[in-house]
Amino acid sequence: MFKKILSLGLALILLAFCYVPSFAEELDVPVDEPVNTEYQHINTIITNLTISGGTAYVGVQVTGIINHTTKIEVTATLQKKSGTKWEKVKSWSQSSNSYMLRLNKTKAVSKGTYRIKNVVKAYKNSDCETITTYSQVITY
Repeated sequence: MFKKILSLGLALILLAFCYVPSFAEELDVPVDEPVNTEYQHINTIITNLTISGGTAYVGVQVTGIINHTTKIEVTATLQKKSGTKWEKVKSWSQSSNSYMLRLNKTKAVSKGTYRIKNVVKAYKNSDCETITTYSQVITY
């Protein structure tokens, strides 16, 4: 009788370890793509500004959410510091009817301190989210 109770107890313990409920919701995002919970329609905004030999290289990549974001628009503005203010040097706008957008531009610049200001609009159909971000500050 003791062996039957022991066997039944071990079987129940094994069964308990084998049963692991899953409450995770399936996402339409690849496993290797991080999900940014700060925004509604945007996963990441990456801005890169480098200056070499009098040329500013501007790179912006906006990644929305796969099977969610339907359109992305970005206006990237190269700004130069003048005293305590940031003045516009050049702006570029680009849009994509997809969940991803890449903008790469160059601009001749003189000595000074620069940054990029991004105004990003991301859509899910007609629902629009607007986000403003800034790059690192570069002194040339």
